Amino acid sequence: MNIAQHPVQLVITVAGLREWPKTLKIPTYHLKSKSFSGPNEPCGVLLCVTGLGLEKSHEAALFIANTIRPLYVLNLGTCGSKKYPLNTWLHVTSVKSRLEPNIELSDRLPFLWPSQFKKSYDTLLSIKDIRNNT
Repeated sequence: MNIAQHPVQLVITVAGLREWPKTLKIPTYHLKSKSFSGPNEPCGVLLCVTGLGLEKSHEAALFIANTIRPLYVLNLGTCGSKKYPLNTWLHVTSVKSRLEPNIELSDRLPFLWPSQFKKSYDTLLSIKDIRNNT
């Protein structure tokens, strides 16, 4: 699949394929192997398997922002958080940093919100701040 020829409007990120239902088949980009799998026909949606850890998340964010440039990015997973129970939708409103200005994020979604899902609003600490605290 050639991303330049088939623009992607929504990128869904997961650290590993275990976080994605096997029954949902969409084009998938594997960051580690830099390869595509799944259906080859363009659908405007791309699953991106980032791998575990801060370095891989950072690499994936740069790849998505600089190469794919979608309208929306949806991350599935908790990033190791124990603050929220499993299956809680975390709607990130901003990314905070002590080193750089905060990044405010849009609250628009590319789909209707399913009423049966719980939703929590919160902010995230930037990767750079996490690295400096370890």
